[in-house]
Amino acid sequence: HTAIVFTRYMLLSVENRKYADDRTLGQMFYLLVDEMADISWIQAIHMLMEVFITTIKDKLSLTSKQLDQLLEAFIMALPENLVEHLPISA
Repeated sequence: HTAIVFTRYMLLSVENRKYADDRTLGQMFYLLVDEMADISWIQAIHMLMEVFITTIKDKLSLTSKQLDQLLEAFIMALPENLVEHLPISA
């Protein structure tokens, strides 16, 4: 009885994977995944900071000096290991 239950479970698992798992597409899955390169988390943070700066410029009436002070305070509040990897433009 146990062998029949395990066999049935294995067959159901195979069928489930065939219809639910993209890896069953074979080489096509891996080619598609290779084409879609992920951005690094540093690039993502840099992009978010650029959007943050643009939004601040558009929504708040800050002088360049005030904006620089705000950004400097923000960067100083970040963890040191993150700051050393950020591509901060001067």
